[in-house]
Amino acid sequence: MGAPLTKSVQERTGLLSGQTLHHYRILSRIESDEPGELYRAEDLAEDLRRTRTVALRVLPEALMRAGETRERTIQGVRAASSLDHPNICAVADIADTDDGRVFVAMVCYNGETVREKLHRGPLTVEMSIAIARQMAEGLAMAHDHAIIHGHLNPSSIMVTGDGVVKMLDFGLPQQSIVRDEGRMGGETIPEYRAPEQLHGDLPDQRSDIWTFGVILYEMLTGIMPFRGRDRSGRMATVVAEDLAEPAALRAEVPGSLSHLCRRCLNSDPHLRPQSMSEVQSLLGHWPFEVNTGGQSFWNRVRGRYIAVGVGLLIVLTALLVLLFSR
Repeated sequence: MGAPLTKSVQERTGLLSGQTLHHYRILSRIESDEPGELYRAEDLAEDLRRTRTVALRVLPEALMRAGETRERTIQGVRAASSLDHPNICAVADIADTDDGRVFVAMVCYNGETVREKLHRGPLTVEMSIAIARQMAEGLAMAHDHAIIHGHLNPSSIMVTGDGVVKMLDFGLPQQSIVRDEGRMGGETIPEYRAPEQLHGDLPDQRSDIWTFGVILYEMLTGIMPFRGRDRSGRMATVVAEDLAEPAALRAEVPGSLSHLCRRCLNSDPHLRPQSMSEVQSLLGHWPFEVNTGGQSFWNRVRGRYIAVGVGLLIVLTALLVLLFSR
């Protein structure tokens, strides 16, 4: 998972392969969008007879300059660490670097991020649905505890070798992208931020639903639904672009799944699903079949049994009528 630190990354962050932060030894960099840098590291505090690999999220220095932000970050991560859900990555530690930045140590799982999977092209419809369902379950649980992700992107979604989704980075500071740009010199990338975040609002659960829709769209089609190199360009495409549903770009995408994806990407938060629980109900609990307009496997099987039952009842009725008419 991830590649060794490149020279440019080493110069920018000061973290070298083999360097230690407290009792964590850096092994390699994990490809990540934001915020800050993500590394794979070895926990040297563990029993020397066995090693534990962790994921270290080192937050940007500019984000940590205000003491209030630092305290909010620590409180937010600690609150998120109390979430006990199989699709939410467990937090192992939170501490400061020598230069005053905050880093978060999370359990590191064997597998690939969704970003790494997307490098090979669109995911299968079945895999996209499986990942989306697990994302929805984890986000619904977090939202029920008043915890918004706000930074979700394909690099923060790990898929283990046995197909279990683990979402990273819960509890990090919730700041609007406008303020992020003002404090970080425009480094924040708006690709997965909801329109209201691009306008300067803080994220809520509907913002996570938007990002869920962007990631689902990208998994199904291999492309981003909206384009724009900066915040203003992205806002323009969100407002002006007549978005093609995934089913129009890929014939095997079920119609109801495509429509759900489009609903999540409505620029008006009030017109999106209003909770991840609603998204879960729209995803359903039975597998979607390909080329059925999104009708679930169970509904089709049930329909077939009903049709057969009705046919048998008609035949039986005809036989009884014939028998008693003699």
